[in-house]
Amino acid sequence: MTRSRAFNRFNRATAKRRRRLLRALVPSLSVESESFGVAESTSQAKALRQKARQEEIFLDFLSLG
Repeated sequence: MTRSRAFNRFNRATAKRRRRLLRALVPSLSVESESFGVAESTSQAKALRQKARQEEIFLDFLSLG
């Protein structure tokens, strides 16, 4: 293996180790997690839907009484 090829392989291996370390330290960067911003907007959308359901149930309850 030539010197430059070995150097490139070493750099790729260290970069891969560095990425794995960072992903382990920052859960939002893990491969399994959703992409940036999507998780936050999804949780906000879920919260809004839940709030709307609760308001609807409350209004239904008021209309019965």
